[in-house]
Amino acid sequence: MADQVAALGVATLLLGKPSVVVALAVTWWLVRRDLGAGTGSGAARDGYTHSP
Repeated sequence: MADQVAALGVATLLLGKPSVVVALAVTWWLVRRDLGAGTGSGAARDGYTHSP
């Protein structure tokens, strides 16, 4: 396998980039869901507030 640089490069691209795209899509979905679900951040909605 060490001499098959092109095959290893293609495998790296196919296995690496889609996982990054999936992670970004899941993160975007979670952020949009959290922002649209309540009246602010999840911490404020769950009762964790900052007291001066």
